Amino acid sequence: MSPSLVHSLPQIGVLAQINNIPRAAAFLRLVEGRMGLLDGLIVDPSIRRHERNMAIDAAVKGIIHEAYSINLIRIVAWSSDICTLVRSRKHGFERMKESLIDLRL
Repeated sequence: MSPSLVHSLPQIGVLAQINNIPRAAAFLRLVEGRMGLLDGLIVDPSIRRHERNMAIDAAVKGIIHEAYSINLIRIVAWSSDICTLVRSRKHGFERMKESLIDLRL
């Protein structure tokens, strides 16, 4: 991993372990307005689907716990993956009324 990439990672992150082996990670990037951006959710692709689901859920729960501990008022995230959108509801995420905008560079 390049040094510039390491320095760009958010300072808040969690590792989800199964049998003491890290299997998923997620990061929380702090943004204005006491909000956090769920960033960089990754999972070990070599494990069984059930274990991947457990690890992802644990990582998201860990991020939610971290957000509460620093008094954030909202976590935002985006995805076009249907399974991710369905899973997010289980953790209390809702579709926002606001529109996501971007500028392609």
